[in-house]
Amino acid sequence: MVILLVVSMLVLSCSSSIRYNSTKLDKTVRKQHIEEQVSEPLDSNDIESIDIDGELILHSTGKASFYGNKFNGRKTASGERFDNSKYTAAHKKLPFGTEIVVENVSNKKRVTVRINDRGPFTKNRILDVSLQAAKELDFVRQGTATIRIYTKKNK
Repeated sequence: MVILLVVSMLVLSCSSSIRYNSTKLDKTVRKQHIEEQVSEPLDSNDIESIDIDGELILHSTGKASFYGNKFNGRKTASGERFDNSKYTAAHKKLPFGTEIVVENVSNKKRVTVRINDRGPFTKNRILDVSLQAAKELDFVRQGTATIRIYTKKNK
């Protein structure tokens, strides 16, 4: 009897954490799990999208950097001139003109930027933002930051 009890306790204590490889999982369950794991950065491969506050949908999580001054005034992939004082960003796939909310994971600061260029072309980065946006997100000194990209929910 004691052996059965010990074996049962061992089996129950070795259960693994929840993994989100299926896109069919209930979004509410995924949101609750993510809210419980706030200190742990999200891996954009683990989740498809999450409804936050009924307004924003989590698109991806990763590293961001910002444009250097040498790009100021140059044409972007969308054809407009880059301006480091505007709230713009480069993303590899999001359509030009898309407004996204970018959150710095370390300090929870958020800023809305508009996609007007393609990039970044540096490995392991998902977004390049203008200097103005980087100042607002407070990562100019570090050069990069772990960020979350949210898209606005269509109404």
